[in-house]
Amino acid sequence: AGGTLGPVLILSPAGVTAVKMAVNAGGTAVFVWTWNDGAGHNLIQARRLSASGTLGAMKIIAQGTAPSGGGGLGTGHPQVGVDSGGNALIVWEQPDGAGACRINGCPKVLSRTLSNANVVSAVPQTFTTTVSGGFLPQVAMASNGNAVVTWLHSGLEFRTRSAGGTLGALQKFSNSTNATEPVLKGDPAGNTVAVWKNGTLIQARAR
Repeated sequence: AGGTLGPVLILSPAGVTAVKMAVNAGGTAVFVWTWNDGAGHNLIQARRLSASGTLGAMKIIAQGTAPSGGGGLGTGHPQVGVDSGGNALIVWEQPDGAGACRINGCPKVLSRTLSNANVVSAVPQTFTTTVSGGFLPQVAMASNGNAVVTWLHSGLEFRTRSAGGTLGALQKFSNSTNATEPVLKGDPAGNTVAVWKNGTLIQARAR
């Protein structure tokens, strides 16, 4: 805030894509990206940076299904939110390796948490409710850890997630099947705004 530049930090291995980040009011940052391991998996990786400039160990958040199913190659589009305590919710798109949706299977929106102690939750949580799932997830996280996660599926669907991990009912920001390019942002109190492209229009809706 005072204008002093810190050192350049190397966060990741070479060859990553889809880098995203979130920073809380205390200055804790969490970065996420997609990295191909050369063995048929796109890995979702994450790394923390404290307000004082200390880098945490790199964590593997997801690596898709086995290469024989193809789902690992379709895993990607990570997003992240951070609460006031430095706990992060990371969401991503991951094909299930089955079904006729795409070559890698049907896409689902999954999440895991990364605690302020740099511990990854054991089991991914699924937000989507249908076989055809959804894609291009976005997340907004309030200071108390409550979150909203939205994704494209027959419009722009979303669900809430409490700080304790309870998922709310499926709702929609938009029913338009032409909805693309979603973005979701929120304030510390938990108010959110979704914006998306609908044909040649840009539309938005607050929650």
